[in-house]
This record gives sequence, C-alpha cells and structure tokens, in this order.
Amino acid sequence: MRKIVWVLTALFLAACGDRNPKPKPEAAWQREAKFTAFLQLSTAVPLDSSRKVLDTLLAHYAPDSAAMKQLVGMLGRPLADPNSPIRNEELYIPILEAVVASPFYDSTEKIQPRFRLEMALKNRLGRQANDFEYTLGDGSRGRLYGVEAPYTLLYINNPDCHACEEMLAQLVGSKVISEAQREGMLKIVAIYPDEDLAAWRKHRKEVPAEWINGYDAGLAMRREELYDLRAIPSLYLLDYQKRVLLKDCTAVGQIEAYLAQQ
Repeated sequence: MRKIVWVLTALFLAACGDRNPKPKPEAAWQREAKFTAFLQLSTAVPLDSSRKVLDTLLAHYAPDSAAMKQLVGMLGRPLADPNSPIRNEELYIPILEAVVASPFYDSTEKIQPRFRLEMALKNRLGRQANDFEYTLGDGSRGRLYGVEAPYTLLYINNPDCHACEEMLAQLVGSKVISEAQREGMLKIVAIYPDEDLAAWRKHRKEVPAEWINGYDAGLAMRREELYDLRAIPSLYLLDYQKRVLLKDCTAVGQIEAYLAQQ
C-alpha cells in the first residue's frame, strides 16, 4: 500500500511541475483536472503525502492570479464545508494561509479567510482543546479539564435539531462506545452552547444518566469563539490530557473506529 501511495504521489508531483517553479501556460480545464485529481488523492493517501502535494500546488500556482484563484475556488469548499465527505481542515489551513499571504486578494477579500484561519487553528489535531465551564441541571458546575478519563468525547449539540436526534441515537446504540464507558475508558460530555434553555430542559432526560449533560451558561463557546460551531452536532474525541484526537466529527463511526483500535 505504501509503495502505491508513493508512486501516486510522485506521479502527481511530476504532473504538477514539482521541479519547475514557474507555471507553464495551461488551460483552466487542465488545472481543474489536477485539482480534481488532488481531491480524490487526498482521501486515498496519508495526510503527510496529501500535504506535500498541496504545498507543491500552492507554490506552483502562487505567482499566477487566475490559477491561484481557481485553486482556492475548487479546493476550498470541499475541504472546508462541514457537510463535505472529503472535508479536511488540516489541508484547508494551508489554503487559507496562502490566501492571506497572496497579493491577488485585497484587504476586504481577506477578512473572511483570516477569520476562518483563526477558527481552524483552534482545537487543532494534536493540541489541547479549549477548556470551558458547563452547568448541570441541578445548578452545579464543572469544567472540561476536570473530566478524568483516558478518553473524553465532547458532544456539542442542540437537542431540538433532527441531526442531533439521529446522532444521539447512534451514540446511545453504539456497542463500542458503551463498552468503552463500562470499562472506564471513556466519558461523554454533552454540551448545549445556546441560550434557549427551554429546549435543553425539554430533552434533558433523553440523555443517558451516566453522561455529563450540561449547558454553557455564560455562552462562552459562542461569545469567545472557543469552538467552531458552524455545524451542529459535532464530536471531538480527546485524550486524557484533553488533546484533540478527532476534531469536529459528524459521524459516530469515526469515533467507533478510533476507539476500536485502542
């Protein structure tokens, strides 16, 4: 498998002019084919290989305004959209950095990319997640960093949304997650980040009693932008030091696959 990955990556780098710092004359459809191939490649090879290809693309097309904007337009959304099946924030970050550094975007055009970059760099894989205070139904309070377990699953949700209902059912029905909880390997923190507590109270008893089920009374998650809440529900798997292992997942299967390997 590694040999196939290496060959695919090497061929792609050669096709993108890895040894040629200046882009050759190229039609838009030719670049589109390369960018489409990269998106397909990004789901089939390790992250470091995809990152090497992306860095080559960015360096190769950075001097060409039309090519650079086509690259950002074609790769940005699939890698950033919370609902995209190939979403990959670690690949989206270098694209945002390139836009912010590019002379082809004015200061107004860079406002949103700067904000998105700031949010993407928060709670990054391998780094500690932002701490926050939660309030329980009885009024007692705790903090994320106070949760003691080898793994913590942070479940950011709005119980009134249909997608949250589905995810809750999947989490409750997961044998892998239930077993990890029984063995003391995993604790789940369900957090409601909004201010309409009537919705949270209405569904409060639907959450398993062994979970930590709270809300953000100070709305710090939103006001201080501690987490990117563009898409809810969202799952973060953290280790015992609250370092991010899986970020902003939208599929319970990703959590199950990781835990099953431990």
